[in-house]
Amino acid sequence: MANKKIVGLLVIVILTFITMSFFLKDYYEEKPVSNEKSFDLIDTDYLVTYTSYTVGESYLTSIKKNSSNYNKVKINDGALENLKKIRDNYFVQSRGSGNTYIVETDGNITKKTIPSKRSITNSFKYNEGIAHLTNGGLHIVEGKKIYKSGISYMDKDHNFNEFLLDKGFFTDAISLNNHFYVLTFNPTIEEEQLLKLNQNGKEVKRFILSKSKPNHTHNSLTVLNDTIYLVSNDGVLSVIKNDKLKEFNIGNNGEVFKVLKSDQSIYVAYFNGVIQKIKDGILIYEITLQVPTEDYDPIFIDFQVREDKYYLLSTFKGRDTEIGEYIGDIFQFNKNGKQITNTRLPVLEETFPSSFAVIK
Repeated sequence: MANKKIVGLLVIVILTFITMSFFLKDYYEEKPVSNEKSFDLIDTDYLVTYTSYTVGESYLTSIKKNSSNYNKVKINDGALENLKKIRDNYFVQSRGSGNTYIVETDGNITKKTIPSKRSITNSFKYNEGIAHLTNGGLHIVEGKKIYKSGISYMDKDHNFNEFLLDKGFFTDAISLNNHFYVLTFNPTIEEEQLLKLNQNGKEVKRFILSKSKPNHTHNSLTVLNDTIYLVSNDGVLSVIKNDKLKEFNIGNNGEVFKVLKSDQSIYVAYFNGVIQKIKDGILIYEITLQVPTEDYDPIFIDFQVREDKYYLLSTFKGRDTEIGEYIGDIFQFNKNGKQITNTRLPVLEETFPSSFAVIK
């Protein structure tokens, strides 16, 4: 099923990039990807990233709902994923090179290069821009397993900052009140933690989440207003406000696919298609998306919520194609989980859909 396939894919991706190294750039640089306007974001429905983890090619693609019309811009970079909207712009990062690509309101695309020599494991919103979790690798010191991870970010004066810590494998993070809250698993003490760090990387507070093994996925953390939300794979909702942790049981639906905020509520999506809506720490309702599985086994890639509608990006391996490309769909569902539309995505050579945003 989709759960096993996506877990296998994530393991391959993480192992690939743990061993990667890339060119050290000693300055922060911004330049346009194209000298011409690339997209008309007013007259499109979805912005989709396509990428490859084996060749250095990706695409940014604008697509209209229920239409074969699309516009694409080739990006000479690989491992492009995690598309995010911040204010009116869209940010997407390469886990390989560390480059960030910004699709602006007027449709122009610019590239920002960060001066870090480490690979990227995830990214998150910080000061109306993007910060990155960096991978420092596993080290054996005096017989102990020590995993190094860090954060690279731009401060309010646009100065580049980066710190590296011996505090485990960083998987997800948010920023709140000029601090970072980082989800990590520390193999030295075999403990999953949420760390509160200041902008210099100094630990301010630590929340212990689980023992012996990680129990949260890399998309299980979000923040709404002044409150942090995490959901574990065994159905525990952790709510942190004013640095005080409370836990609630919201039912075990298996592995968490994504936790996100929309319309002043929290939504939890699971790999089995279950969606939960949470408001003020209370489970409001739970539904199951009617994802078609008769003809193929979908692999869940990304999930979005907008105005009481759910959007799911999934892929499947084409059976009638010569090289077996991964074919993508964006399904739209109503608040009850019933499918409204299905937009079949174009097949772009040697790449597959990796993330998306709902434009309108």
